[in-house]
Amino acid sequence: MIKLDRVTKVVGRGKTAKAVFRDMSITLPTDRRLAILGLPGSGKTTLISLLAGIEKPGGGTVSRYSRLSYPVGYARTLRMALSMRLNAKFTARIYGCDPNEVSNFLEKALGLEAIFDIPMKRLPARDKFAFAYALTYTLPFDSYLIDGNLGGPPGPHRTKILALCEARSDTSGMIFATSHVHTARKLCDMAAIIVDKRLVLYEDIEEAFDVFQELHDKHSMEAALSDVEGAFDEIEEV
Repeated sequence: MIKLDRVTKVVGRGKTAKAVFRDMSITLPTDRRLAILGLPGSGKTTLISLLAGIEKPGGGTVSRYSRLSYPVGYARTLRMALSMRLNAKFTARIYGCDPNEVSNFLEKALGLEAIFDIPMKRLPARDKFAFAYALTYTLPFDSYLIDGNLGGPPGPHRTKILALCEARSDTSGMIFATSHVHTARKLCDMAAIIVDKRLVLYEDIEEAFDVFQELHDKHSMEAALSDVEGAFDEIEEV
């Protein structure tokens, strides 16, 4: 499980500073497939970064009691001067896995034999992203942190990466931040909603979807009204 105790997080500085979470206390399960539902700009990416430890809270604590992944597909720790093979081995060592086992599996699972020993800086972006996503799923974690995208950008490797994701979902927990109910319904069995700078947990996932749909509809209506008011303002100025 992950325990957040009175967590506050502000992003930006000065006039652009914005409180994304304020005094949030909640315990999240890591043995479930948990959807984190939030409107655009609500803090989904920030939450995943907090859970992973990439970002620190401005106040409060985040306590982790299971082996969590870094955000799936996170590529900032990869060295572009190294090959996929060497990056795979280096990352495997960090997480206590067999370097050869991890690199050999990735090479064959994605069919990358022809480019696996070429420095990554010379490879197309889609191959770099595919490798980063597949690498995360190859490493064994109790729970995987996913920020919106399960399998990386469209490309020839995406189907294989999604198969790795599905295999992990059978044996491990997942925390999947998204605004897409359709995908969450297929993958998850529990949900939480970001609302009023906090997380609200729902055991009944269908109830969570209904509540989130109401929030989404309200947000869409307010955005449409704002556009109409803006159009009238322009007319008045003319």
